[in-house]
Amino acid sequence: SPTLPVIFTTINTGGTTTYTWTNDQPSIGLAASGTGEISSFTAVNTGNAPVIATIVVTPNFKNGLTTCDGPSQTFTITVDPTPQVVPSTLTQTLCNYGVTDIVIGSPSTFSSGVVTFDYTALATFGVTGFTMSATGLPKDYVVTDTLINHTDEVQTVTYTIIPVTSTGCASGPATVIVTILPTAQVDQPNDVILCNGNDSDPITLGTLTVGDVTFTWTNDQTSIGLAASGTGDIPSFTAVNTGDSPVIASISVIPHFTYGSLLCDGQPKTFTITVNPTPEVDQPTS
Repeated sequence: SPTLPVIFTTINTGGTTTYTWTNDQPSIGLAASGTGEISSFTAVNTGNAPVIATIVVTPNFKNGLTTCDGPSQTFTITVDPTPQVVPSTLTQTLCNYGVTDIVIGSPSTFSSGVVTFDYTALATFGVTGFTMSATGLPKDYVVTDTLINHTDEVQTVTYTIIPVTSTGCASGPATVIVTILPTAQVDQPNDVILCNGNDSDPITLGTLTVGDVTFTWTNDQTSIGLAASGTGDIPSFTAVNTGDSPVIASISVIPHFTYGSLLCDGQPKTFTITVNPTPEVDQPTS
């Protein structure tokens, strides 16, 4: 920020008073020494803590050919650092209904007041559960929003965090992008009825979810000729029922959405495969 000029005054009369001054911290953007008033300069602090410069001003009184130095006066110029925001993460990926875990941190300290943080949040289509804006948040505040993706595609929420001090100093924002995966979905398979000894048709599992969706399934009646579990589509098998009444197997299909290293399970769908017995007639008496 540009400073205001520093004008020196005196109660002396009857002569001419001039001033010399020294500065023990020229890193703030002010020369190490000078004469007369201190002109406006652009304050500099590239660190994370306040820099305090001590300015010593010595008055010189001249009357005729005689110059006399007076006692010095001292004051300080404090330059706060540019406030920084350093979130605990710049990206997060969540399953649907996941909770954010964004810690708002800062390495900066300030001479007057404290640094606080404001943020705004902007989501893509179909996302709810986030706070659109917040102000005056303390350092180490944790943003915990439960994000809900109401669509069948990957969506995002972008948090833009700005640090602010009581002196009005502020810096550029930090941006955190949270990716919310859709809930994996599987189309409801139709129930199947087979005769003993028949070959079933393969059961192709479908989904409306856009992305990397896979399926696992379980079967509670392996006696029908189908394995107890599997992945992907259900293959054709030869139906088996050696008894005298229908055998009903319950098949549960669970969809999974994979995004990077994150795997999110969806709601299962259940259907049945019924295998009828070989029909039999008792031998009539001749």
